[in-house]
Amino acid sequence: DIYAVDDKDRIEIREALMEIVDKVGVNTRGERISILEVNSADKFLKNRTIEASGLSGMIAALLNSLRPADVLQFVKRRRIYEWPLRKAYWSQVFLKRFQWVVSESLRGRSA
Repeated sequence: DIYAVDDKDRIEIREALMEIVDKVGVNTRGERISILEVNSADKFLKNRTIEASGLSGMIAALLNSLRPADVLQFVKRRRIYEWPLRKAYWSQVFLKRFQWVVSESLRGRSA
């Protein structure tokens, strides 16, 4: 939030961030880290109102930086039939167990 600090601190923070970005360099796609300045809410500062700004730019930069390969990196691939088969298996296990308990219970009553 760019207006959460005074002017002197804001300049110092910008310089520190730029140093960090320079040290990090480019990623495997050849892109650098983007520094965006955002004012998340209207603020009354130095007898004037500073309106919220930068949020739409931040969202646009985020969405524009994503590529399909990025999304696939974090998605866990599952087979379409994996969950139904697992569910069917455990349903059968519990059904067999239930049938065994009932039959043992009925045997115990008849004996």
